[in-house]
Amino acid sequence: MRDLSAIFEPRSIAVIGATSNPQSVTNVTFLRQLLDFGYPGRIYPVNPHLDQVMGLKAYASIKDIPEPVDYVVCAIAASGAPKLMRECVEAKVKVVSLFTAGFSEVGEDGAKLEREIVEIARRGGVLVLGPNCLGVHCPKSGLTLEGGVAKKSGHVGFVSQSGGVAQEMILALAAREVYISKLVSLGNAADLNESDYLEYLGGDEETRIIGAYVEGIREPERFLKVAGEVARNKPLVVVKGGRTPAGAGAAKLHTASLAGSRVVWDAVCRQAGIVQAKDLREMADVIQAFSYLKPITGR
Repeated sequence: MRDLSAIFEPRSIAVIGATSNPQSVTNVTFLRQLLDFGYPGRIYPVNPHLDQVMGLKAYASIKDIPEPVDYVVCAIAASGAPKLMRECVEAKVKVVSLFTAGFSEVGEDGAKLEREIVEIARRGGVLVLGPNCLGVHCPKSGLTLEGGVAKKSGHVGFVSQSGGVAQEMILALAAREVYISKLVSLGNAADLNESDYLEYLGGDEETRIIGAYVEGIREPERFLKVAGEVARNKPLVVVKGGRTPAGAGAAKLHTASLAGSRVVWDAVCRQAGIVQAKDLREMADVIQAFSYLKPITGR
């Protein structure tokens, strides 16, 4: 199992593509969230044309930052991602989270670019989130992708192939006074996929219940094995996106993964011991119910 701790516990974060506009998507989604949520580590905006962003010293490139950077948020154009990834390898960055879209979800040219950046990252020992993702929510570490919730850490781990669904679940669970331990938005899951995170959360002592929103499975056989092992020790509640023809099309556009057939999916869930929820509201209710029960083992 790959060590994913740097994803949820980074000591420093650089935001590539920070701008002079405090209301830009990048600044609001990442810098503002880090500042408001009380991230305790160092934050480095990166923009070659700026000296300062939102009161923080800005740097021309990742190579100009004088201290090691654990986690990089990429919010620049997809065409610039390979060069950035090489610079991150050189700087010994541990994690790159690609907010950037325009990869396999848009066609073969994007898929080729996606494969290139993953190859660079793997050769250099860099973990990749996404592309096309919002990153992580880990209140204990001061990380969030949804600023409308209190900074409370709970016992629910969550894996989502949709950033919007991830934000919705954070809010839905908080409304039920149930809180997240660790959550990740996968996007295209070009490097790390749902099986990697389920395996990690299965062994995480701070996580007692696991939820997941999946639209397509990257490694079906591995997923079945990992999900079965996890579900024997922790409740695993899943909503499957793309269960209708229209939904399947939307899921493919978002993550570039095939949504699969309902019959096959239902069989996988029965075999692995997965608790299926029909929609996000039901998932939140089921997770809330499990949170009041004593730990359950077996099927």
